[in-house]
Amino acid sequence: MKYYLYSVIGAILTGLHLFGIKYSAKNSILGTTKFYLIIGISFFLWLISRVFIYLSSLHLPITITHMILNLSIIISTLCSILVYKTKVKPFLFLFGILFMLIGVYIIEKSVLY
Repeated sequence: MKYYLYSVIGAILTGLHLFGIKYSAKNSILGTTKFYLIIGISFFLWLISRVFIYLSSLHLPITITHMILNLSIIISTLCSILVYKTKVKPFLFLFGILFMLIGVYIIEKSVLY
């Protein structure tokens, strides 16, 4: 079970990393301290996420690890909603998350290991 958690942590860190790249592009000027700080934090998140992905892939099929990593979309979307006040249709958003989770479950059950 902890190896699934490693994949989830990897997905969270990857989502934050990707949001950090977008945030630096929109809110800082190339060459400023703020820019380098955001890029540094984003790189650190990416690096740590790879450790968790590696630990997960040692014990889970890479297909399962990769499917869980795709849930990083939820993290980057939530960050966008919170920081940029991106408008979403809550019902459709939650419905999409439900389908993503169902997809992960179906693929997890279809892979024999």
